[in-house]
Amino acid sequence: MKICMKKLINEGTMKNKFSILALFLVVITVLFFNFYEPPGHLIAWDQFGYYLYLPLIFIYHDLGMKNFSVVENLIHSYQPIQYFYQGIQLTDGSYALRYTSGLAILYSPGFFIGHLYAYLFNYPMDGFSPPYQYAILCWSVLFLLIGLYYFRLLLLYFFSDKITAIVLLVFYFGTNFLHMTTHWGILLVHTYLFTVFTIMLWHTIKWHAEHRFSSAIIIGITLGLSAIIRPTEVLSIIIPVLWGIKNVKDLKQKISSVFRNYLSHLIAAAAIIFLFACIQLGYWKNITGYFFFDSYGANAGEGFDFPPYLLQFLFSYRKGWLLYTPVMAFALSGFIYIYKNKRELFLSLFSFFILFLLVVSSWTYWWYATCFSQRTMIQIYPLLCIALGFFIQWCFKWKNILRIGSGILILFLMFLNLFQIWQYSHGIIDGDRMTNKYYWKVFFKTSVPTGADSLLLVSRDSELKNEKLLIKKTIFSNDFEKDKQAIKNISFRDTTINFSSTTGKIDSASEFFNLYDEQLKNLSDKYFFWVRIKMKIMPLLPIKTTDAMLVINILHNNKAYQYSTFPFVTDTSHLYIWHELKADYLTPEIRSYNDRLQVYVWNGGKGMYVIDDLSIEMFEPPENP
Repeated sequence: MKICMKKLINEGTMKNKFSILALFLVVITVLFFNFYEPPGHLIAWDQFGYYLYLPLIFIYHDLGMKNFSVVENLIHSYQPIQYFYQGIQLTDGSYALRYTSGLAILYSPGFFIGHLYAYLFNYPMDGFSPPYQYAILCWSVLFLLIGLYYFRLLLLYFFSDKITAIVLLVFYFGTNFLHMTTHWGILLVHTYLFTVFTIMLWHTIKWHAEHRFSSAIIIGITLGLSAIIRPTEVLSIIIPVLWGIKNVKDLKQKISSVFRNYLSHLIAAAAIIFLFACIQLGYWKNITGYFFFDSYGANAGEGFDFPPYLLQFLFSYRKGWLLYTPVMAFALSGFIYIYKNKRELFLSLFSFFILFLLVVSSWTYWWYATCFSQRTMIQIYPLLCIALGFFIQWCFKWKNILRIGSGILILFLMFLNLFQIWQYSHGIIDGDRMTNKYYWKVFFKTSVPTGADSLLLVSRDSELKNEKLLIKKTIFSNDFEKDKQAIKNISFRDTTINFSSTTGKIDSASEFFNLYDEQLKNLSDKYFFWVRIKMKIMPLLPIKTTDAMLVINILHNNKAYQYSTFPFVTDTSHLYIWHELKADYLTPEIRSYNDRLQVYVWNGGKGMYVIDDLSIEMFEPPENP
């Protein structure tokens, strides 16, 4: 498919009125949803972590957050997060940011504009005052519009003006992309990657058509940026490498041609990718002392799990991509047409899609937090819309009844998408707690039916309530009568204390005192359960703030996650008196049922206690959703 790229760009700008009108409608919608009301604090949650590089470098000059009070003050003033999960504390007290630096590079024009505005008009120059929020929003919208411009060019390369217009409208109004381009998602990594990915695809086509050195440079920039925005995006290199390849013979010929005629292009692109990698490697080396640092390793509750959660990712009621964005099933059907009729595109596009899908569906939290549909698919929609365009083009060749039927179905799915986005924005569809029963209970409803909330997955922010709806079991008890280390009396400071029964003793001889340790699979097969721990505690020495606490956590490969602590004694006015401790603990999203529930005492203050009547109860739902 050889088309003059310059002519295509000119015609894409001057002619092709249907696609211009479609793009205009999309742009107007983007602008409306981002500027019809004040944005509030947009630099929050994950965006806070991606963005934090900029104020730390250019305002506070403390990239390692050695003076952590700066971050604490920002959190207190602007409340972008509830707790600081975006960084990992190192042994020297400094912090390493969890997220890589690529998105901060793309945020930087908005940051500097906001910084200048704050200086000129006497706003706080702290990186988060209103000028920064508005400037980042405006820049994010502009960056998205750049991506949409290239997206239309990309479609016009393959399709007619009318099909391009149809794809633009189906893509925007028929998928979760619309939701991601509102205040809620415009700053997220996925919308930025959409633009980067689109530009990479366009210049991949352009390089193969014209072999321009400038396109090789841009491919290198986009691939390098993608890799330090999200390291898994390194998979994108598959597309330019396999573009135009039908078989092994083609691949050998392409490699030979590149090394013989375009070696300088390859070296330049590779050098740029390496330079971008050096930015992140240099940051890790400077902050942690290592060139490679697993910034997600501090949380054992998340990581890549194999086999992938592919069926859940695609079809589950919780966050199935094809359930909540069903129009994309037509895009997947388009790969059939590509395989039969555009084999030179199939290997590049389909192999990348499959690998990308396997990687993103392998993450422990495969539903990717609170959002509508699978937000992590957003960045590869340019690729999928090529397949969607071929499907629609294919439909135009069908008999009238099939063509009309397909068109009606696509229109219905677009309407369903818009309605469900409205439901999501009004709290009718939940962002990460959906179930089969709840989905159909609120299907096409404009309000949540009474009692339907009970059909959702358990709220991770809730307290243990409605115990009668759960099945209660006692999984462990210990009165210390048979414990070899138990005591009936204790003498110290010329005083002897006698107990009515044997008790467990905790003193400075051991910092950690194990109470319970069991694999989850031996306790329950439910997706959650509560643990309630009750015991009596008697302090024998004056209490310090660093004294003992009860610790409950889950162990995955001997690393803790969902770590919770409960102070041993809060009433410190009297010694030698029994105090009751009750702790309720909700299990996290369980990574593996081979993980272990661990309960122990951390006697960090080297205090002295006796404990008695330990009981551990479990409350589980009658069934999994």
